[in-house]
Amino acid sequence: METSNSSASHIPLLRRPQVRIALALLPVAILIAWPSVAPTFQRFMMEYRDARVEERIKDEYALLREMERNDHAGSTTPVGTLNLLIEALAQNDPKTASTYFEVLEQENAYDRLIGQKNSMGDLSRAHDFYTYMRDGSIKCDSSEVTCHIERTDVRTQDEYVQLAGTTSPVLLPKGSQSRSYLKFKLNSSTLIWKISD
Repeated sequence: METSNSSASHIPLLRRPQVRIALALLPVAILIAWPSVAPTFQRFMMEYRDARVEERIKDEYALLREMERNDHAGSTTPVGTLNLLIEALAQNDPKTASTYFEVLEQENAYDRLIGQKNSMGDLSRAHDFYTYMRDGSIKCDSSEVTCHIERTDVRTQDEYVQLAGTTSPVLLPKGSQSRSYLKFKLNSSTLIWKISD
């Protein structure tokens, strides 16, 4: 009898009849149990995924708040921030100019300004636009957390203008009005006004 026990212990695990039968029945057991287990498993997976997404959102929000706390470029007034931007554009400095935009918009502003500088040789087009906007009227919301500068112009003659999103110039007839807006938001961490694109 000892020889049979010792020979059975030398049989590899996956070749033992009991293990092979258990492995063969495992898919059947899963199929039978799945209807009662699946909702619990799916709920667990959704809760796990939701918790991870919520954790990532909290982490990204904390990172954004930290970036805002460290962002001191700008002025304590919207017009002051606009003047600083105009100075940076006059110096053809897209890096400094882009720092006057909100934290999440700085990279896009920098890319646009670099694109303009590379294609036109300078930042005069952006400089002219923001200088033009400085003469508009400023309005703030009741909470004084957002403001915008609005400029309304009346055409003194017929004019063909290339508008964003159009492939050919559009006629703006004499007497027609055009409005331009420039939005600002107060960085609540530093109390510095940022341009919101």
